[in-house]
Amino acid sequence: ETKERAVKPTLAEKAKAANAGKWKEKSVSGLSVEISSEGFRFYGDEMGYDKLLELWEKSEPVTVRYALRGEEKTKYREGKFLITSLEETSPSDDDSTYTISLENSGPVETKTVAPQG
Repeated sequence: ETKERAVKPTLAEKAKAANAGKWKEKSVSGLSVEISSEGFRFYGDEMGYDKLLELWEKSEPVTVRYALRGEEKTKYREGKFLITSLEETSPSDDDSTYTISLENSGPVETKTVAPQG
């Protein structure tokens, strides 16, 4: 999230440049993370759609860990997230799937994966 700051140029600045005062400065006023994912609908799966639906209905932040592709073995990110949407698609001639969207609720930290061995 950003905010703009426009500074009124002085007469000296106006005389030096034809576009003085037209450029605005921006600064970061907040950070946010949004995650979306798709999955297959498995009936009876302990951590599948049914559990996600239960968590969504509670309307409380949940702890989420995720890694960017290629970083799974070295680091991950973790934080509290709100489930903002959960949708199921069940076409008659195809697999049932769901999509989930989450938004952070507080800081998201980068953590190092502990070496295995």
